[in-house]
Amino acid sequence: MNEKTHSHFKCKWVIFYFLIFCCAESESQTRTSGLHKLALSGGTELRKQKGWSQSELAKQIQVSREIVGRYERGDAVPSIDIAKRMADVFEVSLDYLVGTSEKLINKEMLKRIEEVDKMKPEEKKMVYAFLDAFITKTKLQTLL
Repeated sequence: MNEKTHSHFKCKWVIFYFLIFCCAESESQTRTSGLHKLALSGGTELRKQKGWSQSELAKQIQVSREIVGRYERGDAVPSIDIAKRMADVFEVSLDYLVGTSEKLINKEMLKRIEEVDKMKPEEKKMVYAFLDAFITKTKLQTLL
């Protein structure tokens, strides 16, 4: 790996961790492993957080209420297309929805990462320097 590629890779991770550190939702939105079923039973929790009925969710993802109930009970597994629709309406990643990620990374955070990734190398260096300084400051404040 050349120096430029290594620096670019490192910078992406610095931004990613900064955004998780600063923008991640409260611990109450970190789900336990018991909810991480491929059948998306965690969708029940997300649906209730939104205040939606099964019928409302079904309308959003274009399936029947009965199918939503089967997903939530674990009696059926949604297709990747339906799972993607669920992730979109819940505004979470597919990884979070199916349980391969413990952190809720919202779409705002992902957009920021993508925007920084589009910047020129010198602009990225400035962003990374700021992020490093801010992370260090925040960590020091927690120690005091």
